[in-house]
Amino acid sequence: MLDSILKLDSYIVDKYKNKKIIDRDIYKSFDSKNDLVWIVGLRWVGKTTYLLKERIKTKDSIYISCDFIELKNISLFSLVEDLKKTYWYTTFYLDEIHFIDDWSWNLKNISDFLWVKVIFSWSNMINILKLWHDLSRRLIKYELSFFSFREYIEITKWIKIKKESLNNILTNHVNIAKNNINWYSKNLFIEYLKFGQFWYWYEYIWDKIDFRLKLENSIKKSIYEDLSDFVDIMTSNLKKVEDILFFIANTSTTEITINSLSKKVGLSIHTCEIYINFLDNLWLLYVLDYYGTITDNLKKSKKIVLSNTNFIYLFSDNIWVLRESFFVSQVKNNFNNFYHLKKTDFVWIIEDKKIFFEIWWKNKKRKDDVFIIKDDIEIWNNKEIPLWLFWLIK
Repeated sequence: MLDSILKLDSYIVDKYKNKKIIDRDIYKSFDSKNDLVWIVGLRWVGKTTYLLKERIKTKDSIYISCDFIELKNISLFSLVEDLKKTYWYTTFYLDEIHFIDDWSWNLKNISDFLWVKVIFSWSNMINILKLWHDLSRRLIKYELSFFSFREYIEITKWIKIKKESLNNILTNHVNIAKNNINWYSKNLFIEYLKFGQFWYWYEYIWDKIDFRLKLENSIKKSIYEDLSDFVDIMTSNLKKVEDILFFIANTSTTEITINSLSKKVGLSIHTCEIYINFLDNLWLLYVLDYYGTITDNLKKSKKIVLSNTNFIYLFSDNIWVLRESFFVSQVKNNFNNFYHLKKTDFVWIIEDKKIFFEIWWKNKKRKDDVFIIKDDIEIWNNKEIPLWLFWLIK
């Protein structure tokens, strides 16, 4: 078995060592000095590519794909121990670790007794939440997110673009827009919204039909494998989970509530809430809490959007949904205290200061004390900011 693992590692290294692998900025934030590093994220965001990139440049390391048939029912601890003793490997890159039985227990023992470094990946946030308490003191976890529009331009144009903080965009967006307008075009932006957020689009030949099939398959795997493996859910309800995503993609977000979703797909409110929560944990959608008191949070409707616009285009081209999904995807994972607020769409709380946002079309008039985020404009002034400019955050 060890020979087979070594051959697979050698084959993969030979295949990738002379291949140009995109070096994403997010990789720089991954501090791999810890002995246990967990890379999480939805399928096709580039977890395997990151592991391979690190494997190629790391001495005395080995890459192991844990869905390898010969690893079925093996002891991960014994495998790592044998590879360390026989071949002196000190760093192990384990891809899709959940295919190995009792992997969390094995990782704890590896960490305690073998003195090696393990960097591993998994696509299922649900199980991460279930097992996090067992491993949290031993490891560090990093989330690999979707490609940003900034990354899309950098890759397609072969240029480097400076990232900006949200504060800089709010206070100096006119100058920032002028400095970056040469890289922006509406057609390029739409292309990104449709296809540019997953690794598969860059890894292969930019085949749009194949890309859509891969994306559909990714969603189905998340629902029919990840969700059904860890949630007691009837088979008939799995299709209704797909219906939830379809309904969200085709409905103005101001009209989406748990109550309306439950009626539309034929589920109880309680069951619909459970599925929404799990879809959030699977990175298929985002749920923003209502800003206010605890009572407000319980009584008011949460804002629900699909996690990225590539998903939306599988079901719809609803411009209202696309605008809000893009904006939320750029800011939600970068900032704490970002909430839904019906009267202005969103509010960001920073140092006890409230900053309000509305997402609207080109001719929407500005309200006092509210930043209007507008579509179909290139450069604006005052508190009116082009929607596309928020790609500089990620």
